[in-house]
Amino acid sequence: MCAAPAPARQVVDDRGKTLDAGVAARRVVALSPHLAELLHEIGAGTDLVGVVRGADFPEAVKQVVQVGDASGIDLERVLALRPDLVLAWESGNRASDLARLEAMGLRLFVSEPRDLSAVPSTLRRLGRLSGREQAGEQAAAAFEARLRVLRARATASVPTFVQIWDSPLMTISGEHLISQALHHCGGDNVFAALPALAASVALE
Repeated sequence: MCAAPAPARQVVDDRGKTLDAGVAARRVVALSPHLAELLHEIGAGTDLVGVVRGADFPEAVKQVVQVGDASGIDLERVLALRPDLVLAWESGNRASDLARLEAMGLRLFVSEPRDLSAVPSTLRRLGRLSGREQAGEQAAAAFEARLRVLRARATASVPTFVQIWDSPLMTISGEHLISQALHHCGGDNVFAALPALAASVALE
């Protein structure tokens, strides 16, 4: 899902909420591994003051203070870090945690990538929020170029099963971002027709 365009000093997150980007964020908490990675991709990794458990790339992220995980966020620890921007994952963080963070007056950018086009879009928006608009644009353009190369090379169609959990055995549908990435690499998700984004399946 891509956000609609916004004026240069504003950014629209994946909820459709508008954030003021007039003042560059310099103390950022990322409540998802993918957001910590994307922040590093635009050269803003040094602005990270808090991350969640599971955020481990690049290596420097492992040294950042941890504030929780998908099961819950330590709100007091987040506040103690005095962030001027919190990056959250709509389906990966508890809605109650995000609501409380906003109620505390923190500026919240919520990400919910549904397809590969969301990656460059997010890079551009993080670039604006962090005062690194040019770096965000360069990283987004580089991602789009790599994606075009993959599309051109992906001539084969290899039937592929994607396991995301073992007990119960779980996989993803064709609507999942992982499945779309697989397609660009020449893979064909055998459970693409599943009605749910992720579901358990029988071993047989």
